[in-house]
Amino acid sequence: MNGTPDTTSDGTPDLGTLAAEVERIVTGGEPLDPRRPIGEQAAADSARMVELAIVLEDELGAELPDDADLRTLSVVDLLALLP
Repeated sequence: MNGTPDTTSDGTPDLGTLAAEVERIVTGGEPLDPRRPIGEQAAADSARMVELAIVLEDELGAELPDDADLRTLSVVDLLALLP
């Protein structure tokens, strides 16, 4: 993630920080409703969704299922996948 992310007491990003990172990757900074599926709000191409998956797994330690379709998940759902 860019800079030093705000984190919760256990070291994971808070909802606002994660939402900002997802918005940066998926919409170029346009706001998303963190409780609605990403795909309902943004027409993100496959490359952006792959970039999002890489950030979630490599930088944040999320364990995404192989068949995960990030377009069907909300930012709140993504937050729940973080360790």
